[in-house]
Amino acid sequence: AEHFLKPNQRAVIFKNSGIVNVENATVDDDVLWKSGVFAFSDYTLEDIGNVLMRWYDVEINITRNDLKQKKFNGVLRKNQNLGQILNILSKSISLKYSRSGNHIEIY
Repeated sequence: AEHFLKPNQRAVIFKNSGIVNVENATVDDDVLWKSGVFAFSDYTLEDIGNVLMRWYDVEINITRNDLKQKKFNGVLRKNQNLGQILNILSKSISLKYSRSGNHIEIY
Protein backbone atom coordinates (compact mmCIF):
# COMPACT_ATOMS: atom_id res chain seq x y z
CA ALA A 1 0.00 0.00 0.00
CA GLU A 2 1.15 3.53 -0.71
CA HIS A 3 1.63 6.03 2.08
CA PHE A 4 2.01 9.75 1.54
CA LEU A 5 3.64 11.88 4.19
CA LYS A 6 2.61 15.43 5.00
CA PRO A 7 4.90 17.97 6.65
CA ASN A 8 5.70 17.03 10.25
CA GLN A 9 4.95 13.35 9.70
CA ARG A 10 7.19 10.30 9.52
CA ALA A 11 6.70 6.72 8.44
CA VAL A 12 7.65 3.89 10.77
CA ILE A 13 8.03 0.39 9.41
CA PHE A 14 7.78 -2.62 11.74
CA LYS A 15 10.46 -4.95 10.43
CA ASN A 16 8.81 -8.19 11.58
CA SER A 17 5.34 -7.54 10.17
CA GLY A 18 6.04 -5.00 7.42
CA ILE A 19 3.26 -2.78 8.80
CA VAL A 20 3.76 0.92 8.09
CA ASN A 21 2.50 3.52 10.55
CA VAL A 22 2.38 7.20 9.70
CA GLU A 23 2.72 9.37 12.78
CA ASN A 24 3.19 13.00 13.69
CA ALA A 25 6.73 14.16 14.34
CA THR A 26 8.46 17.35 15.27
CA VAL A 27 11.96 18.50 14.47
CA ASP A 28 12.76 18.46 18.20
CA ASP A 29 11.69 14.81 18.46
CA ASP A 30 13.92 13.87 15.53
CA VAL A 31 16.92 15.79 16.88
CA LEU A 32 16.55 14.16 20.29
CA TRP A 33 16.07 10.77 18.62
CA LYS A 34 19.42 11.16 16.88
CA SER A 35 20.98 12.29 20.17
CA GLY A 36 20.19 8.96 21.80
CA VAL A 37 17.06 9.79 23.77
CA PHE A 38 13.36 9.14 23.58
CA ALA A 39 11.50 12.41 24.16
CA PHE A 40 7.87 11.88 25.08
CA SER A 41 5.71 14.97 25.31
CA ASP A 42 2.11 14.11 26.15
CA TYR A 43 2.45 10.63 24.63
CA THR A 44 -0.06 7.95 25.53
CA LEU A 45 1.25 4.70 26.96
CA GLU A 46 0.00 3.03 23.77
CA ASP A 47 2.20 5.37 21.67
CA ILE A 48 5.17 4.75 23.94
CA GLY A 49 4.57 1.01 23.67
CA ASN A 50 4.76 1.28 19.88
CA VAL A 51 8.09 3.12 20.11
CA LEU A 52 9.51 0.57 22.55
CA MET A 53 8.32 -2.36 20.40
CA ARG A 54 10.24 -0.99 17.44
CA TRP A 55 13.39 -0.08 19.36
CA TYR A 56 13.69 -3.23 21.48
CA ASP A 57 12.08 -5.65 19.01
CA VAL A 58 9.53 -6.92 21.52
CA GLU A 59 5.77 -7.33 21.64
CA ILE A 60 3.91 -5.23 24.18
CA ASN A 61 0.31 -5.90 25.13
CA ILE A 62 -1.48 -3.33 27.28
CA THR A 63 -4.43 -5.18 28.77
CA ARG A 64 -6.31 -2.26 30.34
CA ASN A 65 -7.89 0.35 28.08
CA ASP A 66 -7.54 3.08 30.72
CA LEU A 67 -3.78 2.50 30.76
CA LYS A 68 -3.53 2.77 26.97
CA GLN A 69 -4.63 6.40 27.17
CA LYS A 70 -2.49 7.40 30.19
CA LYS A 71 -0.15 10.26 29.27
CA PHE A 72 3.56 10.46 29.92
CA ASN A 73 5.99 13.35 29.64
CA GLY A 74 9.68 12.72 29.95
CA VAL A 75 12.99 11.90 28.39
CA LEU A 76 14.43 8.38 28.51
CA ARG A 77 17.86 7.34 27.27
CA LYS A 78 18.00 4.77 24.51
CA ASN A 79 21.02 3.11 26.08
CA GLN A 80 18.90 2.08 29.07
CA ASN A 81 17.74 -1.50 28.91
CA LEU A 82 14.06 -2.19 28.50
CA GLY A 83 13.69 -3.29 32.13
CA GLN A 84 14.97 0.08 33.34
CA ILE A 85 12.55 1.94 31.08
CA LEU A 86 9.61 -0.22 32.16
CA ASN A 87 10.51 0.41 35.82
CA ILE A 88 10.55 4.16 35.22
CA LEU A 89 7.18 4.00 33.47
CA SER A 90 5.70 1.78 36.18
CA LYS A 91 6.59 4.35 38.83
CA SER A 92 5.44 7.32 36.74
CA ILE A 93 2.16 5.92 35.46
CA SER A 94 1.39 3.39 38.24
CA LEU A 95 1.34 0.29 36.09
CA LYS A 96 2.53 -3.26 36.51
CA TYR A 97 4.13 -5.46 33.90
CA SER A 98 5.35 -8.97 33.37
CA ARG A 99 7.88 -10.17 30.85
CA SER A 100 8.32 -13.55 29.25
CA GLY A 101 11.05 -13.53 26.61
CA ASN A 102 10.07 -11.12 23.88
CA HIS A 103 6.53 -10.61 25.18
CA ILE A 104 5.61 -7.93 27.71
CA GLU A 105 2.21 -7.59 29.27
CA ILE A 106 1.29 -4.29 30.89
CA TYR A 107 -1.63 -4.25 33.30
